[in-house]
Amino acid sequence: MRLHEKTAIITGASSGLGRAMARRFAAEGAHVFLADMDTTPREGGAPTVEVIAEEGGSATFMRCDVSRWEDVDAVVSAAVAARGRLDIMVNNAMTGRYPPKRLTDTTLEHW
Repeated sequence: MRLHEKTAIITGASSGLGRAMARRFAAEGAHVFLADMDTTPREGGAPTVEVIAEEGGSATFMRCDVSRWEDVDAVVSAAVAARGRLDIMVNNAMTGRYPPKRLTDTTLEHW
């Protein structure tokens, strides 16, 4: 298990690519903090935190709006408080607040 006892945060972990990464990280031994707006997967099915538990993994869901610094800070603080450290941060979520643009054209505010 490549990620044995590692602590990971994945934003946008309830659905799609974030859900797939969270399941894989948990399968590889990480405790995954699932940071998302809702537990309900857009593609349907059981919440990611439940799927990970059924697969024998370890995960914690935390409501997080990545456009709000306070939410992101709360997830990072909770992960460090609970697990003693943060090893992996996957910034997968996006907001609908800003129109898509090339990475090189992204401002700090958009990021």
